[in-house]
Amino acid sequence: MHQLRNFWRVYISTVNRVLLTLFGISILVLVAHDIIFAGWPELFVGGAALWNLFYRLCLAFAASFIFYFVVVHRKEQREKQTLRPFLYQYTGYLVEDAREISEKLKEATSLNLADDFPPTLEEAFKMCKAVSPCDRVPGLFTVTWHEFLSFRSNRTKRNLTGIYAATPFLDPEHLQRIMDLDNSLYFRKVEVFIRNRAHHESLSIISDELYEYLDLAKRLEEYAQTNLS
Repeated sequence: MHQLRNFWRVYISTVNRVLLTLFGISILVLVAHDIIFAGWPELFVGGAALWNLFYRLCLAFAASFIFYFVVVHRKEQREKQTLRPFLYQYTGYLVEDAREISEKLKEATSLNLADDFPPTLEEAFKMCKAVSPCDRVPGLFTVTWHEFLSFRSNRTKRNLTGIYAATPFLDPEHLQRIMDLDNSLYFRKVEVFIRNRAHHESLSIISDELYEYLDLAKRLEEYAQTNLS
């Protein structure tokens, strides 16, 4: 039973819905032509010819779909399954960077969050407001916040490059969530902030973008847990 569910999830549910529907209709037409309506008299002049033409079209489509499913689709899905651990690992790296920033901010400010991750917009502002870019990050000894944010940002960008290498094998939803994270304003804002850190007393100026980034990371995490784990 487990193997059947796994086969359905990997090979059937991933087929284009329109193609799958048309294939189902074609099978019904073939069954109707060869079994249910076999031997019936012609209902109107030329009706039998039209029915046989429709039958041949459905037969051709069904044969083409089976070829596509066996030769193309199954091969693509097997390749995706082979890459599944890689995609899960690298997606996890992206989420880990975001979670680590949230956790260190929480540790530095002793703020009780409404949810574990991500913080609300208000909570993100409060935590950023309480932290200076040159303060030490809790548990990292001599590492300052601007160094920590720079490290996490650069690491995320490197991991994004790695996961983009597998773009042909990414589901559209997975790719969209990765691109949303990559295009977050946070990365550009934090780069400018780090260069001009001497002019800022806290991280509050990047709190809105940080909140957006953490929220996008959470959405990516939810996808990975549902589809890759």
